[in-house]
Amino acid sequence: MTVHTREDLIARWRCCAEGNCGSCPGEMELCDGLEAETIKMLEGDAAELQNKQRHIDSLLLANEGLRNNMGHMMQENQRLKEENERLHRENFWLSGGEERNGTD
Repeated sequence: MTVHTREDLIARWRCCAEGNCGSCPGEMELCDGLEAETIKMLEGDAAELQNKQRHIDSLLLANEGLRNNMGHMMQENQRLKEENERLHRENFWLSGGEERNGTD
């Protein structure tokens, strides 16, 4: 059994759809005897497969962007937490060692 890549299938389906079996990169017997309706269906399948792959690629790219953004947000969160702790210690020191509750 031959395993075909997505690109192979698309190229073969397009050749069949265009009636261009002489330049088909695959086995020409795949197209032999196909009816016009089947050939049109193959063209539609090839286009649908390419559209779905483009959609998957765009989702993967968006996901990577979200991961990068999340990393930056976590770093900023850590920075703000450290700044808050520093300000808390400074406030504690300035108040003479007593915590201030902000209701002076």
